[in-house]
Amino acid sequence: MMRKTSENLGRCHYHLRFQLVPGVDLDRRTKDLVTFCLAHGIEEVVLFVAAEEWNNGPLSDADMELWFETTKYAKNMLEEAGVSVSLNPWATVLHCDRGRRFPKERKFTPMVSPSGKEAKATASFACPEWKKYICDYYGKFAKLGFRILWIEDDFRYHNHAPLD
Repeated sequence: MMRKTSENLGRCHYHLRFQLVPGVDLDRRTKDLVTFCLAHGIEEVVLFVAAEEWNNGPLSDADMELWFETTKYAKNMLEEAGVSVSLNPWATVLHCDRGRRFPKERKFTPMVSPSGKEAKATASFACPEWKKYICDYYGKFAKLGFRILWIEDDFRYHNHAPLD
């Protein structure tokens, strides 16, 4: 918790939540983001990893590496311009399957509802393979040294459709 002082009383921290997807023109898109932040007084960018339509479930090793390199590149460029960077890995647990599946190399035990319905993309929190995956995920990205690394807030056993 921030201590109230005369310097920070009433001070807002203005940040932008944004996702730079891996791929073509990353350099140009990142430069455009930096230009936008500087032009509009944005002090910090909270980068997302595999959010919304770019989320296909838990990341494969190859996808994790691709998102890591993209995030690292963007973080370095933003910080060189004086913009702080935080990271939100998005919904690492997932709220619902929505056609997503575990990557072939992920041998997760799925979450199962009390009536026996099985999730296709949400792992059981008790699954040792998932525990290793989530620790490796946060550990890998934490090494980049973000101001804030947002953590998953959806560790619950309900509201993971198609589970009842």
